[in-house]
Amino acid sequence: MLPPFATQTVIRQRPTADLPSSHGNNIPDWSAPTDDLAITGCSIQPVPTDQSNLGRGASMDEPGRGATLAAYTVFMPPDADIASGDHLVIDGDTFAFFGVPEKWKTGVLDHVKVVVRQWKG
Repeated sequence: MLPPFATQTVIRQRPTADLPSSHGNNIPDWSAPTDDLAITGCSIQPVPTDQSNLGRGASMDEPGRGATLAAYTVFMPPDADIASGDHLVIDGDTFAFFGVPEKWKTGVLDHVKVVVRQWKG
């Protein structure tokens, strides 16, 4: 159980189905996500968005690069219905997972931790 200051809510979204790609792989269809679920009792914390910790090789301050990155670590209750292919909506913005949900079972502060990110531009 997370501490009482974990009072934020996120919306979990799942894709409607998988669609075949031009390479024969199945990819999630995010055109109309279904199964939205409000997950309460969360703590949302900003993540420093330098390139080294979020999986891009180029520098954010390259000349002419107009992309912006936002990232958060989200701590959720241990029974949160979350899977690695889901998206989270935080304050109206949609974020994709970076990595997989981590389930922490400590016996005292059990929780699920996810890191999410959003690129714009």
